[in-house]
Amino acid sequence: MQGEIFPFVWKQLVEKGVVAADAVPDPQFEYAAAGRIDSLGLVLLVAAVEEHFGIGLRAQHMQDPRFLTVGGLVAIITELLGERQSPSA
Repeated sequence: MQGEIFPFVWKQLVEKGVVAADAVPDPQFEYAAAGRIDSLGLVLLVAAVEEHFGIGLRAQHMQDPRFLTVGGLVAIITELLGERQSPSA
């Protein structure tokens, strides 16, 4: 599943018009920078990620500085998936 996280997030950004369809996928792309995505687009992105991966992004994740880039969001999703799959202590 981890190999599909970045392509899924990038596809969502393309579909929402945040990046051009012919743009080279870039993990450092700051999709959350001013004017690149509006609040509704961000809500829709988060909802799509949560639904597709079966995770819940909380306010703490969205306040994490990593949330501002595609690669950072992928890292957060990866961590959440790892927590979900880890056995409870």
